[in-house]
Amino acid sequence: MTYRPQRRPATPVPARLQRLEELLRAKPPSLADISLEIARDEYPELDAEGCRGELLRLRRQAAAADPGPGEPTRARLEALNAVLFREAGFAGDPDYGTDPRSSYLNEVLARRVGLPIILSVIYLEVGRSVGLPLEGVGMPAHFIVRLMGEDPAVFIDPFHGGEILDEGGCGELLTRITRGRLELQPEFLRPWPPLRIVDRMLHNLKSIYAQIKDYRRARRVVDQILVLHPDSADEIRDRGMLAYQAMLFTEAAADLETYLERAPRARDATAIRSQLQSLRRLLPSTN
Repeated sequence: MTYRPQRRPATPVPARLQRLEELLRAKPPSLADISLEIARDEYPELDAEGCRGELLRLRRQAAAADPGPGEPTRARLEALNAVLFREAGFAGDPDYGTDPRSSYLNEVLARRVGLPIILSVIYLEVGRSVGLPLEGVGMPAHFIVRLMGEDPAVFIDPFHGGEILDEGGCGELLTRITRGRLELQPEFLRPWPPLRIVDRMLHNLKSIYAQIKDYRRARRVVDQILVLHPDSADEIRDRGMLAYQAMLFTEAAADLETYLERAPRARDATAIRSQLQSLRRLLPSTN
């Protein structure tokens, strides 16, 4: 009989994240609802209905300003931009990538500043409500929005006040942001499905918390990533290393042991085993 190894069970979902799991499984998934549920993990008293009410108010303002589907697309985009950036006052966060608040939808709705991806979620939510066929586009280092069905292609940069771009403008933006390290490729301008956008939102948060050395919060974000990717051995490893940096040695050891069980031949397996041996010396004796 041929031996077939059993598939290891996926990472169990903590009780606090079960609603997030439900929203991720919804067809179609709602970026706004998922974004608010991500924020609830950091803000347990979050007023989700108040946030939805603010989005509804913005949708109504956009509907009132929209010249209508029979008018030129650029005029409709300009009307939407006027509502979101001139009237409502949304803007890109000048402390790009260092303030976690700019990655949470509730905070961006309240403070009116955010990272490109959260501003793009708001742009998608409001723009689609007036019938504009918008999709998110995850360019490297900078998230933007694409107006589908246009030739030549039309893009919008919510971080920079809704600037309307063509492909050449996207290339210039990418060159400026990456300081010439990346050149525009066709795949950089393809629309992203909702869960891929969620994945990037969560990895942004994980990176920001790690950068400011808030390892416990970074670890909680990895819990959320594992709801989206329950079979990811790499995220289990990262959660273990974050626990180690947060001096949660028991939790760190458990995660690193799980990582080695799931990926015993990983390139970093030897280094992780060494790290685990050091961890065990720090743990209190169980004898």
